[in-house]
Amino acid sequence: MSNFQDTRKDEKFYVPSDKIPFLIGKKGANINKIKEKSGAKIFFIESGSGQHIAKIQGTPSQRSQAKSLIQESLERLTVIPTIGYVLLEVDELTDVKEANYRFVEFKGDDANEHSRGLKKYFVERIQETEKTSKVNDVMDDLANQLRHGILLPSLKTGDFTTSDKLDECLEVISSKISDADPTFPEGKEIRLNIFFGRQLFTRIDKIKDLNFDVHDWCGFERNQKFRLSTSFQHNAPQIIEKMPIIQKKFGLQEKPEAITGNKGSITVYYSHNEKKRKFKLHWNADKGLWELTKAVKDIRRHAIMDFVSGSQRPDLRFLLKTQCNHHIDNKLEKIIQDLQSINYTDNGDEMYFHEKDFTKFIDCVGVRQTVRKLRYSNDKFQVTCAIICQDMKGKFSKEEFVSVKNLAWRQVENIDKSPMQHFDEEEVIFTIRDTIEFARKIARIIA
Repeated sequence: MSNFQDTRKDEKFYVPSDKIPFLIGKKGANINKIKEKSGAKIFFIESGSGQHIAKIQGTPSQRSQAKSLIQESLERLTVIPTIGYVLLEVDELTDVKEANYRFVEFKGDDANEHSRGLKKYFVERIQETEKTSKVNDVMDDLANQLRHGILLPSLKTGDFTTSDKLDECLEVISSKISDADPTFPEGKEIRLNIFFGRQLFTRIDKIKDLNFDVHDWCGFERNQKFRLSTSFQHNAPQIIEKMPIIQKKFGLQEKPEAITGNKGSITVYYSHNEKKRKFKLHWNADKGLWELTKAVKDIRRHAIMDFVSGSQRPDLRFLLKTQCNHHIDNKLEKIIQDLQSINYTDNGDEMYFHEKDFTKFIDCVGVRQTVRKLRYSNDKFQVTCAIICQDMKGKFSKEEFVSVKNLAWRQVENIDKSPMQHFDEEEVIFTIRDTIEFARKIARIIA
């Protein structure tokens, strides 16, 4: 059921009170932009029970556009992590002080549904000259280089920083792991993953020079002075191409997952009371129908660490999120039952269902379907290569997700099912560091 209530003169939209500062923006920048784009008048009234009412006035088209823009702003909040770091990989540099980089325009297709046609850039290290590439015996490691004159800003939450600060970042993230402890009564599921891809940057218009050094990098901020925005492009075809070499080097055994035609698992994302939820569908070949296998609410990203290579190697993203299992109610069961009768039409995109199939039942914001998946594992790690098609806000994209998980994380992720087990934050942090290093070793094969 929609949260919009029509009246003759205005419409009301209920907004959680803790989201109001973000919706309004610094000095009213965000809400003023919504007013300007829509032409509607918007007032906020405190309603109690932890909610505010956004009162929207204007013509039907103005009100409709204002509602859409408000909803879009609130949806963006669900993907903003509490903690986020962008780490420039500098560990292998001969001399950090001499390293120079530039933002290069990205010409590929960005799957981010919020990109809105903005120019996107990635980071590329400018090749060192013969002079700067000579090995300096005095500066034989990163610690020495930092002691010999490059003074970088101290670490702050949300910072652009360097890979030598990894331990400091993990120390901050450890508090979020404690907060996400699934043995707490809320019954949260914790999810840990590392992805390969490419870090993309937008809104870099305030930066005078697209060339920068390490000290400049550590001064960048998201959406503040330089208004930098970041997103992560998951495609990593280099990993898939080199998989036979990677398998041999790390002793990874292939474990294919059988997917018949367009019957790969489907995830449907939707909004309920301004909060993001999702449910999963799996094809039951024996019954010849789709079954609702899981429903999830309260999806939260607690921490993200992005590692920017500045080279042909893929970038990395570490993600820590939580979610809570939600009981599968009769309404969802009825929706899936009604959808069974939909006759599949081949649109050439390999997807069985699309966003439009669900919009008449729920406030659907997107559909993802796995069309191919391969798993490779050894005694410590699992590498997953999955081709995923998605229809988000009417925008179709197809990405090759390549991820790494530590097999020890299975126990952490399933600990809510065994509440007597001990949840050790320090041990989790150790496995995160170990898995990041394994992912780096895989990335080095690409060079």
